[in-house]
Amino acid sequence: MSVEQAISDIQKLTKMHDCVLVGIDGAGGSGKSTLAKQIADALDATLIHSDHFYKTDDRRGGAHQSETVISNKFDWQLLQKKVFNNAKQGSVVRYQPYSWDIEGLLPHIEHVVKKVLIIEGVYALQDLFVDQYQYKIWVDVSQDIRLQRGVARDGEHMRQAWETLWLPQDKRYFETHRPDVRADLIIFNN
Repeated sequence: MSVEQAISDIQKLTKMHDCVLVGIDGAGGSGKSTLAKQIADALDATLIHSDHFYKTDDRRGGAHQSETVISNKFDWQLLQKKVFNNAKQGSVVRYQPYSWDIEGLLPHIEHVVKKVLIIEGVYALQDLFVDQYQYKIWVDVSQDIRLQRGVARDGEHMRQAWETLWLPQDKRYFETHRPDVRADLIIFNN
């Protein structure tokens, strides 16, 4: 299956819904952000990254809990309140995105919700949100490629975090929530 298939499927849904919510999920380094941007550009869609809802250091509390299935470091309730609760065409979504570069919040941003609203990120198809989408995409790629991409993007100094925290947590999420089974489309990005 391809990007073209996703675009075609979503275009068909726009004829049946006032606003089509699209969830794009995949493990870290799978290419979901790139795919989401391609689809958003093709459909003139609103694109929101779940990474923007990472908690600030003062709200994360303690060390990263690698044994959790869904990361406790994201503010899922804020994503629900700010995005899903306002997900209708023409509404405005306003929030302060988290920045990994400064490890804190940026000034408020606003998105006007267009005919298609894409929410992209690891855990996008978790139990809390999965039933709210009209279209769901799982981006699949091998763990070796994900590790290679992640270290290339984040730096060699992050290899240990990828190997001991993020890859195992992504695996637990995949095995527990089976986002691939919930997806309307699986895109293999090897």
